[in-house]
Amino acid sequence: MERSTNRYAAVDLELGGVAVPRGGLVVVALGSAGHDAEQRGSGDPAALDMGRPDARHLAFGHGIHHCLGAPLARLEAAVALRVLLARVPELELAVPVDSLDWIDSGIIRGVLALPVRYRRD
Repeated sequence: MERSTNRYAAVDLELGGVAVPRGGLVVVALGSAGHDAEQRGSGDPAALDMGRPDARHLAFGHGIHHCLGAPLARLEAAVALRVLLARVPELELAVPVDSLDWIDSGIIRGVLALPVRYRRD
């Protein structure tokens, strides 16, 4: 899987304070997609916020290349989380969030392990 994709400017433009001439190469770092607070709404763009609106989310692509399976994947994730939290409402992290080890990858973002605990009644 690619860590970046190349695009060429259709017009003269300024991107992040850098002038890009028409036809100029723009290398897009895919690992940074979805971390722009201006596009993702208020709050920490890296934080899990179950109530965050779906503001310009790029995980499933964009435009003509948008994933056809995106609605099904979102539905599956919503159902799985709803059922899990309904059955185990006291589920919580077993360690401080700052102690989680993250996967060192430009391809995916996630933790190496997610220790959780719950109380049995």
